[in-house]
Amino acid sequence: MVLKPCFSRFGTQVLVRPTPEQRLCLNPTPSQPWIAQEYLPGQEVCCSAITVHGLVAALQVYRPRLRLRNGQGAAVVFESVEAKITEEIQPFVEALAGAQGLTGQFSLDLRRAKDGQFKALECNPRSTSGFHFFGPESGLAAAVSDGASAPATALQGTVMGEHAPALLVGGWKGFIPKLQSLSAWPGDRISPLAQARAFWEIMSIARQNRCSLEEATTLDISWDHSSTV
Repeated sequence: MVLKPCFSRFGTQVLVRPTPEQRLCLNPTPSQPWIAQEYLPGQEVCCSAITVHGLVAALQVYRPRLRLRNGQGAAVVFESVEAKITEEIQPFVEALAGAQGLTGQFSLDLRRAKDGQFKALECNPRSTSGFHFFGPESGLAAAVSDGASAPATALQGTVMGEHAPALLVGGWKGFIPKLQSLSAWPGDRISPLAQARAFWEIMSIARQNRCSLEEATTLDISWDHSSTV
């Protein structure tokens, strides 16, 4: 099984196939509940979607390449997937959006089960790193503002999340030289400056709130309370 708190980011408290001793240390409460999921050992992919009245206007499916905390945490480097995988994922995304009549952004993490089908692990009601794959002429802005259709994959290759440099500093030293090539758009000459500004901001937030760099990246959008409505 995989055990994790309902309210968490970056997989900071996730227990993958925990030992009996680890399970005994858990103390879930009504205000801080935990969930248990079947562990799926297969291929993992993620997707970012924009929907308007239940219709999918933009969708990007991608896979994690590099994770925090020795491969157990959230991914910070990603690559686009083959078109056939997107074709597998898209009907599920469309069904979910249509059933809920969703308008806005949401994302999914999925893994392939033993039966060969992708199963959803979790859903994030926010934008995620899949949107890095859309180029300036992809129509993503029109999808957000007007519900127009945007191409599923506008940029092929490997990209890095906007917070990755801050999270990678201090670890994976051999990976640091690759930060620029992974995070820059073709022809983008200000990426090093932008990444440095982002790193400084995250460091400042972490220092002010006495939290980790990971926690600082999502501190302003975190919601750790059960709904009573």
